[in-house]
Amino acid sequence: MHGKQVAYLMGAFLVSALLLTGCQFGTDEDSRATMSGEDASAARFAELSDAISGSDAEALTSAFSEEARSQDGDLAEQAGDLISAVGGGSLTPDQGVNTQGSVPSGSIYVVSRATITAQDGSRWLLNVVDCTYNEDEPKKVGLWAMDLYPAEQPDEPESYTSSGVGSDPGIVVVRTWEEWRSEHPHAS
Repeated sequence: MHGKQVAYLMGAFLVSALLLTGCQFGTDEDSRATMSGEDASAARFAELSDAISGSDAEALTSAFSEEARSQDGDLAEQAGDLISAVGGGSLTPDQGVNTQGSVPSGSIYVVSRATITAQDGSRWLLNVVDCTYNEDEPKKVGLWAMDLYPAEQPDEPESYTSSGVGSDPGIVVVRTWEEWRSEHPHAS
């Protein structure tokens, strides 16, 4: 055999062996660790847009990290609540992405926003906290937290804070600010 044929056969054998043993060359989550914050946000919003336009609460739930799903037992119910508000709607990412952390620091979180126009024409803001890399806790990679609230209600309380890197995992859906105030009576 010639050198090129031997190299080709060895390469084919190696690829076949890896595939047969179930090794993966990388997942979408793995590749997102090397993306810019803007690209990671765009990739996540493409996934969320499909789930929202398809009214797919299960796909929305599965986008959350393994750690978020294990910590928040109500995540599927929360996803259903979000889908009941905006399912079938269209998502438009807003400008501006906040990337926190780096590979050398051990973790990367991307915080970004989108506007959703529901089927009934109402407009909503979606705030998303997405972990794209975590060296020490890889089970945290994936969606961590998100909140949905009305875009066209000028009476948003000053004390309302969107989800961030330090937030508990899960989905917060604020249908009206009056409802939110009744659940948080000490908020201003």
